Amino acid sequence: MSTENNIPYNKEINNFIIKLGLSLYLTLPQLKHVCEFIFAAVGRGYDGKVIHIAESCYQSTYRTSIGQFLSKSPWNEDYILRALQKFAVNKIWQLSRDTGKPIYVIIDDTICKKTKPSSRAKNPIEKCQFHQSHLENKKVYGHQVVGALLQCGDVTIPYQLTLYDKTKVDKDNKKFTKINIAVNIISSLPEPPIQGFVLGDSWYSAEIIIKTAKAKGFEYIGALKTNRIIYQNARA
Repeated sequence: MSTENNIPYNKEINNFIIKLGLSLYLTLPQLKHVCEFIFAAVGRGYDGKVIHIAESCYQSTYRTSIGQFLSKSPWNEDYILRALQKFAVNKIWQLSRDTGKPIYVIIDDTICKKTKPSSRAKNPIEKCQFHQSHLENKKVYGHQVVGALLQCGDVTIPYQLTLYDKTKVDKDNKKFTKINIAVNIISSLPEPPIQGFVLGDSWYSAEIIIKTAKAKGFEYIGALKTNRIIYQNARA
């Protein structure tokens, strides 16, 4: 394997993963794979494919080994998410206290478009569905992800990425929507120490999101669809 384009080993990233406490839960081979993915994602020329990680990694790694880690390795995604969320909140909230600047919670979604499989395909991509693309103004096939970023000043940290599954239902057997995901994200946050704002586009400018943000100490800033009616608050 040529080392000319290899992903370099980054000690700072490795130490950050250890700082999160993941080494207390993941095995050493699992930690190695996590590091490989991160090194690849921030490296030049990464195209999102597993084969790129296997071919360019700082250690010799087979694609099948990485695939086995993704599909069968017994690791708890929720545990890792909570560790990352704790780090993001601590960092952004402390920055707000130190600078007196407000916190922004930025919520949006995006679609990772895939090629529609043949009706005879035996193994279509898991949880791929048709979603409305505002960019292409039509329904496209792929994964839709709802994401949240935390920002204070010029520092922005990812807080949560949730795959939207149209087939998922809540405990009352009602459809679990992107609005539900946004409400859960906002509800998981502590109150801002100085001032906080939730930012969203017209899709997320829903009454339940505005009220949830208010209950957590955040104001809501978002676009409105042209068919919405605004009533003045008589008590204002």
